[in-house]
Amino acid sequence: MRMAGIVMTLVGAVALVLSVLSLFNEMSMGRFPPMFDNSWMVIMALFWFFSGVSLVVAFGKESK
Repeated sequence: MRMAGIVMTLVGAVALVLSVLSLFNEMSMGRFPPMFDNSWMVIMALFWFFSGVSLVVAFGKESK
């Protein structure tokens, strides 16, 4: 489960970075991207990121 949390955190972080980069790109052209109007992509990226962080925190490091 810890590995799943790490993967979810990475996927969410990548989606957040891509969302922010696309926002900066569109704003520099004077447009507001429609995906930020209803913000479903940002909400899903935040969901994946924080779900992954919570899994990593909940399951912690494996003991050997």
